[in-house]
Amino acid sequence: TSWLFHTMIVASILSNFGLVNLIAMVSRAAWAMARQRGSSKKLPSFIGWSWRTKSGVDKPVGAILLLSGLSFVLGITLKYTELVLLTFVLRSVNLVLEYAAVIWLKYKMRGVEREFEMPGGLIGAVVWSLPTLGLIVAVLALGKWQIVLAGVVFNVVIVVLYWVQYLVRLTVWGKEAVQSDPNPPEID
Repeated sequence: TSWLFHTMIVASILSNFGLVNLIAMVSRAAWAMARQRGSSKKLPSFIGWSWRTKSGVDKPVGAILLLSGLSFVLGITLKYTELVLLTFVLRSVNLVLEYAAVIWLKYKMRGVEREFEMPGGLIGAVVWSLPTLGLIVAVLALGKWQIVLAGVVFNVVIVVLYWVQYLVRLTVWGKEAVQSDPNPPEID
């Protein structure tokens, strides 16, 4: 049993290196959203704090610290099954929004040329999304309601904060500050 114990410790250490690599990779997106200028900036400036190495590469220190701290707090407060369900809820919202965007674009912009075409047009987009959406509904129905509620509340808070920052920019800096594209495409 001693060798099994030591093997598990080594496997855990190697797994944690993978987690650090994942946090470093994911933190680049948060770092980039905090470093933008004007209406493209979606996160506070402290998340965009970085450290430039001698080779000229920016290390997203602020985002890595934030995501590491968030991972640590979630890791010590939630059980493993709750973490898995929370991750699933957050990823599910992401998938639902992606499918909704595909279906909306298929409906509103039918004739637009795209690099990747989903077979079947609008009906195909709906049919392709049904199995995943069915799985999402089943897992959420069978999941622990407190964690599902926490994931839903988290996503609602994100949406509300997005609109609050939009309204603040609109009232403080005016309409020009919230326009990210001066010539947005027309949608019929």
